[in-house]
Amino acid sequence: MAKEFRTSTVLLTEAATVPGGAPAAGTGKLFVENTVPNTLAYVNDIGVKTTLGGGPQSLQLVSGFSQYASITDGAQTGLDLGAAFTFEFWFKLRRQLALSETMRLMGKWAGAETGFTWFLYNNAGVLDSEILISQTASATTYDAVSLPGAFVPGVWTHFALTCDASLAVGTEFEFYVDGVSKGNGSILNNGPVTSIYPNTAPFELGGFGGTGTFDGWMDDVRVWNVVRTATQIRDNVNNELVGNESGLVAYWKMSGDANDSTSNANDLTLAGTINPVFKSDSGVK
Repeated sequence: MAKEFRTSTVLLTEAATVPGGAPAAGTGKLFVENTVPNTLAYVNDIGVKTTLGGGPQSLQLVSGFSQYASITDGAQTGLDLGAAFTFEFWFKLRRQLALSETMRLMGKWAGAETGFTWFLYNNAGVLDSEILISQTASATTYDAVSLPGAFVPGVWTHFALTCDASLAVGTEFEFYVDGVSKGNGSILNNGPVTSIYPNTAPFELGGFGGTGTFDGWMDDVRVWNVVRTATQIRDNVNNELVGNESGLVAYWKMSGDANDSTSNANDLTLAGTINPVFKSDSGVK
């Protein structure tokens, strides 16, 4: 007999198909909307989403619901990055990526409006992190580098990436995992690029406008317009920032909302066939 899960408005069974077309039966992806506002109960998965508040939180993204967060180019300030930047965030994967699957981390790249994009990619069974930066529209001149990484689902990982486009492609990027440098990665394409194309694409976190969406949790996301040193990255892995630090252009703590803690007010809009929610779990120790 199928189990039944009841909300105030709808009755779903394990054989049901939930909104967005995600399969329910036997997949661990049956999601039932809770009666408490801004929460989600998910069954046969990681647990039950609790109400907002009551401890550190993170943004939960479900790829089956095409969930991501973004801000339009017209609304953003400081996210058209120049020749130097640093990205930092905590993440926890829900599952391994399927063969040839892409999960976007963050970027400002859509169609011919090509600036930068950072994503995970299952390359013939090897999980790569790839970064692309473009100097021109339609990426006619771009640099691309990849870094193999064994990220374990269900485990919080701090991931950082620095870029100094004034350097040669072999040394312009540096990857950090849990505050430890993993080197410059392997060259996939050499433009060469010396600056990033200022474009009109939205800045997106966790998806390419609803495709290539991330499946898991993101927390304490930071974007800088400077190259952070290895010491600065390592010493602040577990430190929550204020938001007024020099060079910090966007800082999303994900503490119950996707608002920016800097004066740039780069507040993100959540999207998906069902909007993302916040989970009482955090990468920041």
